[in-house]
Amino acid sequence: MVQPGPAVSQVWGILIHEPLTAVAVLDRDGRRLWVNDQCVQIIKGPQGRASDFMGRSLEETFPGAFAQILRGVIDEVLSSGEAVLLRSVWRGVQYLTWIYEIQPGEEPGGMVDARVLLMTRPANSDDLKRYEAHPGVKVKFAAVVELGSLNVLTHRELEILALIGQGLSLPDIASMLGRSPKTIEKHREAIGRKLGMNDRLALAEVARRAGLTVADAERQRL
Repeated sequence: MVQPGPAVSQVWGILIHEPLTAVAVLDRDGRRLWVNDQCVQIIKGPQGRASDFMGRSLEETFPGAFAQILRGVIDEVLSSGEAVLLRSVWRGVQYLTWIYEIQPGEEPGGMVDARVLLMTRPANSDDLKRYEAHPGVKVKFAAVVELGSLNVLTHRELEILALIGQGLSLPDIASMLGRSPKTIEKHREAIGRKLGMNDRLALAEVARRAGLTVADAERQRL
């Protein structure tokens, strides 16, 4: 088998050091063969290091429900050979994760089984819409959300915050949800108290960072 040349190695080095891109290589059983620091920092926070997660399985890394979702997508990718883009919300931030098959083959140490490459980046709602509109992209939505600081919000408050993030006015939100503007205003005030911010633009930015949709209020919380 022809080994990759220096250009390929250089491209890989650039990719794994890009500060906003998390990269992981997993075996077909979901065990982490390699990760960069950015991957661990998304999962555990800014102090996370790749060495902490090397060799761990999905179940040792994530809550059971999310690990099960990831395992299902990985199995699908390995079965079909087609890449999948997984949308998730983790610690109150929306992420898009490309999952690709690395086909089995011969390496210096011998033959290796199929593996998967995961590349994850934070994304806003416009990024997601562009991928959804692309005919060559298979997008899947994680059925669970890890809301981080937004987990203090009720179902209704999360819906309203999502609609604020989409740029709707309070009267428009009231009409959409079948409630009075006064009721929606009270919910907005409650959201502000819980999150420690009353500025509408700041609330909208929080919602956009999480990529919140009304559907997220229905998803299982981790």
